[in-house]
Amino acid sequence: MNLSKYNIITENEAGEKILFNSMSGAVFKLNSDYESILKANRILDLSDSEIDIFKKNGVIVDDSEQQLRQYDYEHNLFKYDDSLLSITWLTTWGCNLECTYCFEGDKKNTKIVSNKSDIDKMLLFIENEHSKHHFKYLALTLFGGEPMVNYKGIKYSLPKIKEFCDDHEIILGINMVSNGLLLNEKNLNFMIENDLKMIQITLDGPQQLHDQKRIYPNGKSTFNRIIEKLEFLRDNFPLLTICIRINVDKENYPYIEDLLAFLKKRNLLMMTIDFGIIRDEATSCGNISNICYPDEELGKILYSLWLSAAKKGLSMRTVPAKRYTYCGLNREHSYTFSPEMNFYKCWEHLGDEEHNFGILNERGEIEITNPNYYDWMSKNPTAIYECAECKYLGSCGGGCSVNSYNQSGTYNSAGCYQVKGVIEKQLVFSLNNNQI
Repeated sequence: MNLSKYNIITENEAGEKILFNSMSGAVFKLNSDYESILKANRILDLSDSEIDIFKKNGVIVDDSEQQLRQYDYEHNLFKYDDSLLSITWLTTWGCNLECTYCFEGDKKNTKIVSNKSDIDKMLLFIENEHSKHHFKYLALTLFGGEPMVNYKGIKYSLPKIKEFCDDHEIILGINMVSNGLLLNEKNLNFMIENDLKMIQITLDGPQQLHDQKRIYPNGKSTFNRIIEKLEFLRDNFPLLTICIRINVDKENYPYIEDLLAFLKKRNLLMMTIDFGIIRDEATSCGNISNICYPDEELGKILYSLWLSAAKKGLSMRTVPAKRYTYCGLNREHSYTFSPEMNFYKCWEHLGDEEHNFGILNERGEIEITNPNYYDWMSKNPTAIYECAECKYLGSCGGGCSVNSYNQSGTYNSAGCYQVKGVIEKQLVFSLNNNQI
């Protein structure tokens, strides 16, 4: 018998100890006796019943490699599962804003939108995928640019997708990442009728900072208008999930609590709040590394944000979850399409030819034109020594493949991001807020 190498022990400010196994997701509160026994690897000091409980929860293992082999199996089941088809569709390169940190317009013609023939390729692709895999769920994310700039394309495609899903008993869920400014009662009612479930709308901090970055082409501010749209959504579409993503960087972090207080005053904290740590990996963003926090500081930053949110009455559940891949884009049946129907895996690579893996042809089939695709899809964290030996593996999944490539020139390497030091803070916050 051995202790699992995927055990993590940490403590809160009061000295209360927490044991977490990233492979099983099991969490235990430890007293000092158990802590000393486990840290000294004195397994035989435990009773048979205690050993049995720890074995059932992956803390103690008979074979130290068995957990890794099981995770390898579960990783592959998840990666190649064909019950879900996931598509991120960049409806246009264009946007109604000119955010200061975005230069997609310098990389692409912002007048390019998915036209009818482009969309027909995507619709045929969905039909082909169902013929081959009989998926039960279709998740479609409308992305941009600003997706609503191509509302014509959205209006053309959504009823056809819904009709196909209804005819084949497929559960359809559509999400949108939007600045919210082009939404109105008419287009929202249409999209909701066609299974729009969630909209994510971003704020770049409180008004004085947001309006320095997220601006109209004429330089006018957007903060107040976005807040008005959020209130309009709250009052008129209560069943539509709205996620307010708050971008966080070195410039606005000291003022996020002010923004939360403002949102509470405007009765907007009933919406989902997501803290989005800004990083400079996306090829569509300018050089913003000077305002990005290093990975080793993220645990402290996020913990502070969770505390601020909790003080405002928000329920922030932070119990770590098991992940078989770092994100869903590592799955085989996850696709990202540009307006011209070029095929990428990750939206952060949109517009970067080095990571353009192919094209969706007239027959609705993907033609792979870049061998880097196979490097992306063959990533398996159990075959990467640094990942396989890492105690965080079960809650990390091998890390972000964009990070992997930027750091080592291959997707097949560790892509550590927002895990080490963050897991510990998640556990502490969960313990302090009676979530475990």
